[in-house]
Amino acid sequence: ITLLLNADPREALEGTTALLARTRSLVLHPAGDNACRALLDRSGTACRRQGFGPGPEGPFPLPGAANAANARAAAAAAAEILGGVAPGIGAWAGFPGLTGRRQTLHAADGFRILLDEADRPSRVGALLSDLRGEVSGRILVVIEAPARAEPERWAGALAEAALVFLTGPGAAAVAADLGASSNPVRRFQGRGDEVLSEVERALLPGDQVVVLARGALAQNAVRWVARRWRWPGLARRMVEAAGTGLRVRLEEPLAEKTTLRVGGAARLYVEPSDEQELSAVLSVARSEGA
Repeated sequence: ITLLLNADPREALEGTTALLARTRSLVLHPAGDNACRALLDRSGTACRRQGFGPGPEGPFPLPGAANAANARAAAAAAAEILGGVAPGIGAWAGFPGLTGRRQTLHAADGFRILLDEADRPSRVGALLSDLRGEVSGRILVVIEAPARAEPERWAGALAEAALVFLTGPGAAAVAADLGASSNPVRRFQGRGDEVLSEVERALLPGDQVVVLARGALAQNAVRWVARRWRWPGLARRMVEAAGTGLRVRLEEPLAEKTTLRVGGAARLYVEPSDEQELSAVLSVARSEGA
């Protein structure tokens, strides 16, 4: 069984049409989706096609219409496999593959930073449309554009973005599309570390930052958030719990503190002076998962 979602014939990749052509049993797709039908026709597949409707909704704990649509597709596939008996869409919320692998890296200090793997205009547009339904502030988008970035599609997908920051091998193609459109977004293009520094300089209270990446930029974003906000925030909470006399330092060199005089820098270095301070530090660390 193949599930066909978010289809757009203008974005059709050879791998997608080849997968549909190899499907021998069934292709499930949203009922009434003309784009899915057009893509199926292009693939030349002879297998059975079946559209699925909303079905029994029930409560769905994740935000965004795209997440709910993915869960409906999973429920339709399960019903087909299990002979018509399957749980409602709420049962699928715990599967990361259904949610676009969206992670919240930071949600404090007046703004939020999200990490998602969306890399096609249709997926990016759906993600930002869902996000706009949740928030009213600016949306800043950081894109690690793949080499196969489709031209002439990104301006519409990024319509909800106030600022766009580009990096990756396909950055030039995305930048050219934005430059040729009437979309008023400002953009910055550069290396991954440069882009994240530029994002930090641009941040305002109420902003939502969406980092769209799978490779090096995703790893850099996680480290950037930890270095800039997580560890300093953890240090502040330890001092609040243990008292202002607690010695806490960030990026403390350890070489002078070891017998062999070797060692890098500690992200967070703490020197409790007594058992009470040690107990407070450990309590905060456990509560923060550090």
